[in-house]
Parts: sequence; structure tokens; C-alpha cells
Amino acid sequence: MHEGHRKRMIDKLLSDPNVLSDHELLEILLFYAIPRKNVNETAHNLLDALGNLQNVFSCDHESLADIDGIGDRSAALFVLINQINERIANSAKKQEPLINYEITRKYLIDSFRPLNEENFLALYLDKRRNVQFRRKFSSHSPHMVSIDLSELQKGLARQKPYSVIIAHNHLSGSPLPSFFDDETTEKLTAILRLNNVILDDHIIVAGNQTYSYRQAGKLEKYKRNLSLYLSDKK
Repeated sequence: MHEGHRKRMIDKLLSDPNVLSDHELLEILLFYAIPRKNVNETAHNLLDALGNLQNVFSCDHESLADIDGIGDRSAALFVLINQINERIANSAKKQEPLINYEITRKYLIDSFRPLNEENFLALYLDKRRNVQFRRKFSSHSPHMVSIDLSELQKGLARQKPYSVIIAHNHLSGSPLPSFFDDETTEKLTAILRLNNVILDDHIIVAGNQTYSYRQAGKLEKYKRNLSLYLSDKK
């Protein structure tokens, strides 16, 4: 009986989470801390004791553990989620919009600094150039990387960004693009155009050095060539 109820609740969460009440959200969360017990009453106990979701997630471990049905394991889960939320909030405060090249290159240098293999990074931006979402594509190789275009398109469909910055790192020490980098940028220009998304830049990072396709004038060249090609097709 519990399994059927839990499946229905999770299906509801995945199809339309906004219709769930506060106690239903807490109930679903408790599924993962208390796997083989009806936790509906426990979810109600939390709200009865603490009043609202904010109080539940900001409550200390000891007070949570004392609530009927919660215990140490469930209390630790709520403390963990509160800690994650605080770090996300602090990270959001620190991250400024990528309003110019200097801010963008510093952001990317910091993002690639700890990596010891080549990676592609797609930054999905809103109109104010805030990073809505970032997607990393890893090659698991120190010398070669490619971007999964189908995964990129799935991200475009889900996130609906205004523009995208593509970046990748070179471990060679030189940020200068290869023929493969040029070819990939040209493909990405076309794919994003077809999805009504602006390719804002493709930036290559090598240590503290960067190369920008926009700054070098190559990006505008690719966009111009694409516009000519599409107009010829009409």
C-alpha cells in the first residue's frame, strides 16, 4: 500500500509540483529518510510543531529530532538541505551578471582552474546576462574534447535561454583555436540560430589566458556567412 501511495505522490511531484501542499512536499522528502513507514502523520507533525516550511528547514537538529516521528536521521536530512540552500543563496549573491568580457573571462578562468582534462562548458544566460544554468561536457581525456550537440539542444529546450556562451579549456598552455575549434563554433552558430538563441561567444581558456571568438571577429564572420546561406535558401 505504501509503495503505491509513494509512487502516486512522486508522479504528482514530477508532473506538476505546484499542486502539492506543504505537508505533501515534506511527506515526499521523508520517503527518503524513512523508507518503510507511513510518513503522512510525521509530515503533519512537523508543520504542527514549527508552523511553516521556512521554520522546518531552518530549525536546529536537536529540536527537529525531538518531534514525534522524526528522529536523528530525518533531522539530519533537513539540516543538510538547509545548508545546501544557504550555500546556493550565497553563491547567487556572489555571482554578478556576465556583462562584459573581463568579468566573463575571470568567471571562466575560475571555472576551469581545478580541471586536469579538457572540458566544454555551456553557460545559459537570461536577457540580463545572469547565468541561469551551466552544463559541463567532459571528454575524460587530457587532450581532446567534443560537445554533445543533442544534449546541448535538450538544454536549450528545457532552459529557454536568451543567449549562450560556450567555453572550453586547452591544457597545452595556448588559448589559440584549432581547426576543430573553428569548425565546432561554426556548427554551434547554426544550431543556436535555428533554436532562436544567440551565441554570445566561444571562449577558450588556457591557464590565465583566454581567446574570444567575438573579440577576434570570427563569431560575427560565422553569423554573417550563416545569414547569407539562409537567405540564398529562400
